[in-house]
Amino acid sequence: MIYPVAKHESRKRKAESRPVDCLAPRPALTLVELLVVIVILVTLVAGVIPLLSPNNDTRKIREASRGLQAYINSTQAEAARTGRPHGIGFRESPSGDGMALEVFRMEVPQAFAGFSEASRVLVETTSNTYSGNIARYSGFPLFKVNFGNATSGGVEPLPPGMFKPFDMVNVAGNKFLIVDSPNNIDPSNDKLFEYGVVPNTIKYFGEPNGDQNKQVSDLECVWVNASGQLPPQGVQSYRIIRQPLTSSASPFVLPAGIAIDMQGSMQEGDVTTFYASANTTPDAVNILFSPAGHVSSVLFNGNELTNVSRIILLLGRVENGNLQPVDYDFTGVVTNDQLEQQREKVNWLSLDSRWISIAARSGRAIVSDNAFVDPRTYTDINGNTDLDGDGNDIVLDPKDQIEAAHEIAHEMKRGGGR
Repeated sequence: MIYPVAKHESRKRKAESRPVDCLAPRPALTLVELLVVIVILVTLVAGVIPLLSPNNDTRKIREASRGLQAYINSTQAEAARTGRPHGIGFRESPSGDGMALEVFRMEVPQAFAGFSEASRVLVETTSNTYSGNIARYSGFPLFKVNFGNATSGGVEPLPPGMFKPFDMVNVAGNKFLIVDSPNNIDPSNDKLFEYGVVPNTIKYFGEPNGDQNKQVSDLECVWVNASGQLPPQGVQSYRIIRQPLTSSASPFVLPAGIAIDMQGSMQEGDVTTFYASANTTPDAVNILFSPAGHVSSVLFNGNELTNVSRIILLLGRVENGNLQPVDYDFTGVVTNDQLEQQREKVNWLSLDSRWISIAARSGRAIVSDNAFVDPRTYTDINGNTDLDGDGNDIVLDPKDQIEAAHEIAHEMKRGGGR
């Protein structure tokens, strides 16, 4: 007979016969050792990612184009929500570089209709004509718009900082463009203004400390509706339509190394690039959308562009910009390898670059891949191969070349964009 006690003793002897090392716990990694392993893994991954993604700039350009398209769409939505024009703006950074590194939101402030229901204006003729920097109004007669109060009969000074030159005064449906400037302000009139960052430009009219005896009460304006007609008679109510200002919304910052190439960007209608020259002040572009969604205006360096049918923005590498807007010579470029080396230096020739096209009528923004045009064989619409008349038929004319590349990129999308 086998007793349970004996069975228990047998198990005990077997356990005692096992090696002691088999029962001891295994040592774990210390916190320091674990951190060292993690650092090594992160370092290895960081080194492998560039190998798996050989052209990181291509990815960043694509992401930037999609992000900017979304930023434009949200701007149009904001214009519809507020019932006031909103838009986007960008400028060179630094001056003369021809590249814009960020896009900021613009908005048209609320219209100003005076301090009370009794606020009025009186439009008077003058003997002067406009001779400023807006060519289409050159020679137009200047009118003086006087601000007053129908109840008191006195002068109603303009609020300081409220508006500035090229804002619009709407008087009974007649639009008067404010063109008063230091050139036609008589210091004896006590018309004071504060200078902006750029020398010799006005930031606003009016005395900033609120001294009504020194504020502006009348302004010289161009009647943009017509020329040679009688202005509105008697005192009238008014609304001042103010120019767009930078809003408080966060800007869209392009990825490091990627920018809007202002030399390659342009507006169609009268094909004009947005890069003037190596100016002392940054070139700037503002594109405004109406509450209905279409493009209401395009301003280049403060001047409104006319007959705009489409705006084309070129996104590319920063190092491929800052080319002077003159013929880019491809002399000596014969083989495809030589051509490949050259096109990698120019944004509008690089297949990595992308176009964002904004149709003026609909406001629709479309993103397209770049389409390369071989400058060695390119001819203009008249069949000319010698584009600059220097006897060399492999010379690139930037404006024609950019337009040709853009047209090819949009050939399949043209029908739905306008």
